[in-house]
Amino acid sequence: MTNMLASSLRVNGWNRSFKPDFVLIRQHAYSMVPGEDFRNLVIGLHFGGVPSSNSLFSIYNFCSKPWVFSQMIKLYHSLGPEQFPLNEQTFYPNHTQMVSASDITLHPHNTHKSP
Repeated sequence: MTNMLASSLRVNGWNRSFKPDFVLIRQHAYSMVPGEDFRNLVIGLHFGGVPSSNSLFSIYNFCSKPWVFSQMIKLYHSLGPEQFPLNEQTFYPNHTQMVSASDITLHPHNTHKSP
């Protein structure tokens, strides 16, 4: 059984399907910018078995920066800090844990006007 990727393209009122022979991906598949999430296309290309210049598996994995950094930590441990220096980072499972009340230092400002 062969998986087939069929992309629909609307040309002059007609739907056209095609399967690319090869793809070159030159940008990130996912961005925080609205409308710039192309992970579904990467999955479709991978599902269809379309060859690419760079691994579709690695392109999909690069959609998550913490995932990439965790892979870099593995390299750091296997190669050592001399061969693979790495800046320390902290992982937070969600944004609410990034700032706690104990981390905030308040500096009161003098709001009284001088005479």
